[in-house]
Amino acid sequence: MDLRVAVIVVHIASAAVILGAPLGITGLIRKALELDLPALRLAADEGVRRARTTGIASMVTLWSGVGLIFLMGGFKIAPLNYHIALGLMFAAVLLSALVLRPAMIAIWRTTRTETPDRGLIERSLKRMGMFQGIVHLLWVCLLILMFHRIAH
Repeated sequence: MDLRVAVIVVHIASAAVILGAPLGITGLIRKALELDLPALRLAADEGVRRARTTGIASMVTLWSGVGLIFLMGGFKIAPLNYHIALGLMFAAVLLSALVLRPAMIAIWRTTRTETPDRGLIERSLKRMGMFQGIVHLLWVCLLILMFHRIAH
């Protein structure tokens, strides 16, 4: 197996982790919110773990994508769809870092108190739900770009 194929496998596998890891976490926290504090804390811990996993996978995906561009000869040779996809990936990473991660951390922090702020948790879950939808839309666009070449 050559280096390009190995990097493609890593790239696709890490992208799959990004898509799958955060799925269902808002529902899990909502259900735990109806239960007791230990369940809520456990759900928040799971959310932070999944966020960390998604963050690592996003960096692997981003840098393996850049590596693939260099393996094909650099940005000058890379087709237009790769440039657009890289920009969308940066946007998804920024949204995750600036919106999703802080919302999950806010949930986790309030679950560490004796009386968690239910309003804060519900607001954070709404924000997370909305922005996860936006990030997943960006991912659909990325997947389309990877399978469709744009003429330059």
